[in-house]
Amino acid sequence: MSTRGGIDDWDTTYVNGKQVGKTDGELGIFVQRAYLVPPALTGQGKLAIAVRVFDRFGAGGFYSAPAAMNLSVKDNASIKAIPLAGEWKYKVEKAYPEPAQIPPRPPEPPKADAPYLASNIYNAMIYPVIPYAIKGAIWYQGESNADRAEQYRKLFPAMIQDWRAQWKQGDFPFYFVQLANFGNWKSRPTDPADSAWAELREAQTLTLKASPKTGMAVIIDIGDTLDIHPKNKQDVGKRLSLLAERQVYGKDDVECFGPMYGSMKIEGSAIRVKFNHATGLIARKGSPQSFAIAGDDRKFHWADATIEGDEIVVTCKAVAKPIAVRYAWEDDPKVNVYNAAGLPACPFRTDDWPMLTAGVK
Repeated sequence: MSTRGGIDDWDTTYVNGKQVGKTDGELGIFVQRAYLVPPALTGQGKLAIAVRVFDRFGAGGFYSAPAAMNLSVKDNASIKAIPLAGEWKYKVEKAYPEPAQIPPRPPEPPKADAPYLASNIYNAMIYPVIPYAIKGAIWYQGESNADRAEQYRKLFPAMIQDWRAQWKQGDFPFYFVQLANFGNWKSRPTDPADSAWAELREAQTLTLKASPKTGMAVIIDIGDTLDIHPKNKQDVGKRLSLLAERQVYGKDDVECFGPMYGSMKIEGSAIRVKFNHATGLIARKGSPQSFAIAGDDRKFHWADATIEGDEIVVTCKAVAKPIAVRYAWEDDPKVNVYNAAGLPACPFRTDDWPMLTAGVK
């Protein structure tokens, strides 16, 4: 018998008063607990499960999808999972002062090998291998630059250009992964809002035009709301491999992109959006989600959407004269638009209104 689930940040777990597991360490929040309950504790008819949690900041407590919280019981050859999600009794053992009430400590002097210092990672991990031949590069990054998304529009293409210049082997393929969905712990807001993560995704999309021989794997549908490092890397690898199959190995029958925004047309109270790479455009489980439109007041509202061929028509009763449309413009949007290749539509916006990260250095 075992219990499973994630906890923010660290825990000691007891069953009928006996400790069955403990997790601590810097990354406790990302650890999926799996504690074995000894048979001696299971023969009393009822089990009392208690979890002592220490949280250093943030919400604290259970940090798993409901399906991950269960008590697994082995019965002969089968395993039965008893759900543990729901309301739990709890009490606060000790509350420390809020960070704002604690005098700030002096900043630590930067260490010579600190990875966040300019050029340290490049000098330690890239420069030493530049003399070797290179077939291509894969880049999976962006979270730490989200609050400077506008800057990333220049920063990322400049890095790609510099790597190619340093290797002196031409414009080798450079493929990257767009930021996954992450971080929507609350219910969807009443009205759409600006998002630094969406702006970073846009900067990545713009890199496709700014830098030749680049490709982007969109993973807006396979991230993890609760984990900034989603476990599903297999599908990420598959989508990157499609880029290489099409662009490097010449398999012209392979579709390597999901639906990409092409153009828009205003039709009275509706906006018609045309997509590229949209053969077999579909919305899984209902109508297209996560579309929003705005009028002259630049206030976005969630919108209804319907598919017509390789186009999507977007409307909203609150916007009589729409002028702009956005799709999946959130940290953690709920998306369901795909093409026949099973690849998700890329987030986009049609407006060029001021960015949340404008000017941030």
